[in-house]
Amino acid sequence: MTLPIFLFGMLAATDAIHIHKLGYDASLQLLKEVPIGISTYRLYRINCGGATCGPSLKLHREIEIPIGIKLIQELWSKYRESDADMRLVSKTEIHILQNGKLVTPVKI
Repeated sequence: MTLPIFLFGMLAATDAIHIHKLGYDASLQLLKEVPIGISTYRLYRINCGGATCGPSLKLHREIEIPIGIKLIQELWSKYRESDADMRLVSKTEIHILQNGKLVTPVKI
């Protein structure tokens, strides 16, 4: 039991070291962001780079706190997709678009 936990811990530590060296998580690619008040809505392409997981899209609401902490709320995600756009249509709704067509409205 100890060996699997140790191996998992080593993999997590390797990722953490890589993120610390780069200063950001390379598996997240920012596609678009829209600031509204204290929040910033960011659409990301996620690519873990492994054979067992495909690309996905995620929409986050992010709030940066002055002491270096970022609060993140995942609002929407779609697995096995790699390209999209977003458009703010009102102060309460964002549209996720693919090829200029509405994929889903997201309440914010």
